[in-house]
Amino acid sequence: MVKKYKTKNTYMHWSEKRMTQAKMSVLNGYLGTRAAASHFNVPYTILQRRVQETRIHRDFMNDPYKREKETDLVDRLTTLSCCGFGNLFMSVRRAVYHYAKLKNINTTFSDGTKLAGKD
Repeated sequence: MVKKYKTKNTYMHWSEKRMTQAKMSVLNGYLGTRAAASHFNVPYTILQRRVQETRIHRDFMNDPYKREKETDLVDRLTTLSCCGFGNLFMSVRRAVYHYAKLKNINTTFSDGTKLAGKD
């Protein structure tokens, strides 16, 4: 008779509920990221990434001037296009990066490449 295999390692044995609790405790300032990962028994790197994504999304969604910034960026790209600079993919990414730096917008853009993300 063949027995059903039961895994012995505990890798990836965490739930979304615990991850959400850990994320909320970090966002509310009760625990640090590493302490929350240890306390709720969730992977540190995944928790760190989710906290960072939530903070950036929250900052962008709570920005009362996001429509104004978007319109200003579109106007800037249109002006560049009218001056003979084509709207190539890389030039748009570069322009968005420089616009974000000029306006002191909190982003995750790479300072090494000085380009905005592909999305």
